[in-house]
Amino acid sequence: MLYFMIALGVLLILYFYIKNNPKILKPTKEKIVVITGCDSGVGYAIANEAFKNGFTTVAGCLSLDSEGGQALHNLKDERIIVVKCDITQMQDVQNLHLKVSKLLENLDYCK
Repeated sequence: MLYFMIALGVLLILYFYIKNNPKILKPTKEKIVVITGCDSGVGYAIANEAFKNGFTTVAGCLSLDSEGGQALHNLKDERIIVVKCDITQMQDVQNLHLKVSKLLENLDYCK
C-alpha cells in the first residue's frame, strides 16, 4: 500500500508539472524518442505514434525484415531511424547507442 501511495504521489506531481509546462511534451524534430521492440505490438504502436506526432524516432527492431521493421522503414522520412537491436546482444545495443549519440551531436546537444 505504501508503494502505491508513493507511485500515486509521483504521478500527481508529474501531471501538474506537465500541465503547467505544456511545451515540455510538444513534439519537435529536435526531440528524440528511442524505442525498442518495434517489430510488433506495443513497441511498434508507440514508435509509429511518436513519428506521426512529430518526434524524431529511433526504432529498435529485433529483425529489420519483420513486418513492423519494414513498415517503419517504408515511411522513408529523416525523422524515423530503424535500427536492428536485439537488447540481449551487446553489439546491437552499442550500435543503437552510436546512432543516438550521432543524432544528438547533430542537434548540438552534446557540444
